[in-house]
Amino acid sequence: MTLLLYFGALSCGDGGGTGPGVASVAITPSSGTVNELDSLQLTATPKDGNGNPLTGRAIAWSTNAGTKASVSQTGLVHAFHPGPITVTAASEGVAGSATVTIVVPVRVVVLAPTADTLNKGDTVRLTATLFGIGADPPTDSTLTWTSSDPLVATVVSGLVSATGGGSTMVTATATSGKNGTAVITVRPPVATVTISPSDTLVYATNFASFVTIVRDAQGDTLTQWQDFCPTGCNVTYPVTLRNLDTTVARFVLCCTVVARKGGVDTIVATSQGVSDSAILRVMPLTFTAVAVGNDGACGLNVDSIAYCWGAGSPRVASAGQRFVHIDYGQHDACGLSAAGVPQCFLDTSSTPVGAPASDSLTVGATFLCGLTTGGEAWCAGGGLSGQLGAGLDTGYSKQAMTVTGGHTFTTISAGGDNACAIATGGAAYCWGSNAGGMLGNGDTVSHSSTPVPVAGNLTFVQISAGYGHVCGVTNSGDGYCWGSNLLGELGSGDTASSRSTPQMVAGGLQFAMVSAGAYHSCGLTTTGAAYCWGLGTVLGRAAGTNSSTPVPVDGGLTFLTVDASLSVDPSLDGSCGRTTDGVYCWGISITGVDGLFQSLTPVKVDGQQ
Repeated sequence: MTLLLYFGALSCGDGGGTGPGVASVAITPSSGTVNELDSLQLTATPKDGNGNPLTGRAIAWSTNAGTKASVSQTGLVHAFHPGPITVTAASEGVAGSATVTIVVPVRVVVLAPTADTLNKGDTVRLTATLFGIGADPPTDSTLTWTSSDPLVATVVSGLVSATGGGSTMVTATATSGKNGTAVITVRPPVATVTISPSDTLVYATNFASFVTIVRDAQGDTLTQWQDFCPTGCNVTYPVTLRNLDTTVARFVLCCTVVARKGGVDTIVATSQGVSDSAILRVMPLTFTAVAVGNDGACGLNVDSIAYCWGAGSPRVASAGQRFVHIDYGQHDACGLSAAGVPQCFLDTSSTPVGAPASDSLTVGATFLCGLTTGGEAWCAGGGLSGQLGAGLDTGYSKQAMTVTGGHTFTTISAGGDNACAIATGGAAYCWGSNAGGMLGNGDTVSHSSTPVPVAGNLTFVQISAGYGHVCGVTNSGDGYCWGSNLLGELGSGDTASSRSTPQMVAGGLQFAMVSAGAYHSCGLTTTGAAYCWGLGTVLGRAAGTNSSTPVPVDGGLTFLTVDASLSVDPSLDGSCGRTTDGVYCWGISITGVDGLFQSLTPVKVDGQQ
């Protein structure tokens, strides 16, 4: 019995009685790699002691991968996260193992920047960002860098060097075969720079604009540099513009300068070290006339172009219109062409219709008047107070209307809502509003739509209608004023609020001309000295105090003409005068000096020599 049991045990052995026992287990492949989120099939082969494969034996698979991977009982490895793992196959108590490395391949390559433009000789560092298929970073960051055109740019480890003009594709390729690209454009070198116009003549306070063309050696335009580039402009290279004499001109935009004073300046345009220059010749403004309105003034330059200003430098106001005479009322400025045609240029709708050819023009608050060569007066515009002088009260007439009475006038002046003129022989006539006694005839009527003679039997050689009062100069050089006297604007030295007949200006001065404003008046003596009276802030004196008698304007200037503002707002009042040295202004908001809002004393308007 014992022998039988031993034989039975011997006949069964480790193989369950089916053959020789398993001596080893071989796994194929014994080592390998697998991509993350991919799988790898392993095969296990049990072998006997002689290394012969055994079949029909059960195999159990296992791994130490934890969460990195799993292995099925058929030997299929599923990879989840990168790293080395050991896979084991066991059969009949005997085990074999294989080393598997889970890798993360590069699936996406992104270069930054994806495009760049360089000058020849410049470099740029491209940065590559690598992405795997999952959240884990790629395990192999090896990249091969290439340039599609090394004549344009070369690349070494992401450092791009520009070698010539054109475009090239820089590629970074991973070992997985995936790649990223960047377009590198290399500007061709600048061969020529041309700035135009090459020689420009402008008057001071005007603007001059320049266009710069940058070309390569083939003559192709690389850059067209100007303030407002039209459709199709190339801008490959930036251009630097500078002027050599900033006292003559200064840049206000990239390619536009404002002329500051007379002189010659050089404008230099530079791109990539290549330059060209242009000459800017600036002529100073020379005003032949000046007129003051409501918070502004206008002057007529020697080229017959009108310039206007407030608290800033003069600017061209009449576009292409040229005038032989201008005047500025409360709201508009108008001029006479060489043919004697009246044209308004701040508000062109004020230009009258049907006005005859005229030798002189005067602008009031809401209306304007003129004189023909034969001395016939006409007016147009607002006429509610009869200021058109046509014998009727009218709201507004764009059509020029003849002043009634059959008078032949030598000079005419429009004020706020009244007008006055001097007839042949020197008699003065006024019409329109009589507020404060502006008609000057001693009457108390509210207004007159026809000319009435000024009282006093005075012989006038010059007259000026203001806003509320009137002043004139007689043939003996005496100054007279009448109308409102709230701030002493009549200059007579009395404190009466108004006078309905002419009052002699105090001080015994001999006047060549006078100008009636709104709250002040000014006059010039026969020697060219300026005097003003009325509202203190516009008398041209540093003291700034009111005066009911003429006080000399500070500065010792010799004047040729003077004009007082018609402004109804005393905070926007002032005067200007033309001197032997140019035009000067004083008061509020009419200085003509850039950034200067008010000056109690005369200041020279910008742009003059």
